[in-house]
Amino acid sequence: MTVIEFAAGSMWFMLYAFATLIAIRLSPIRSPAVLVVILACLFTIASAPAGALAPVEANYWRALAVFLFLTLSHLMIFGATYKSISLRILLDLFLAPSGRLPAELVFSRYIEQESFTARIQVMIAQGLASHSRHGITLTPRGRRLAAAVGLLQRLYGIEKSG
Repeated sequence: MTVIEFAAGSMWFMLYAFATLIAIRLSPIRSPAVLVVILACLFTIASAPAGALAPVEANYWRALAVFLFLTLSHLMIFGATYKSISLRILLDLFLAPSGRLPAELVFSRYIEQESFTARIQVMIAQGLASHSRHGITLTPRGRRLAAAVGLLQRLYGIEKSG
């Protein structure tokens, strides 16, 4: 791999990273997770014509490998930190004047509100569940998604998740 190929892949990644920052800030109603994945796909597709038009002598596939490595690393880090309750608790403790928070506040905010109440509302808003006389009920769309997730978990031998 040449320095030019490494630089081309790295610069394409920097454009992608900048585009994700802008897209997330300009589209607060859209899911940031969906935005970063869509942009990763679009930048990967756009890399072919961009590589063909670039006025440098470089192996496209090597430059693409650099871009994809950086992009996949970004997606993994973003996914791990985007909605991490543990990291948000750490940040709240860090920002608290004394570095302490009452345990009841943490349980109320992150276990009851964040882990259950807010997630159920998201599932309802996305059409995966609905309120019924008996509590929360899966919609047909929710049943299809749950069946697909269950199949994937059995395929990969995942016994616990969340």
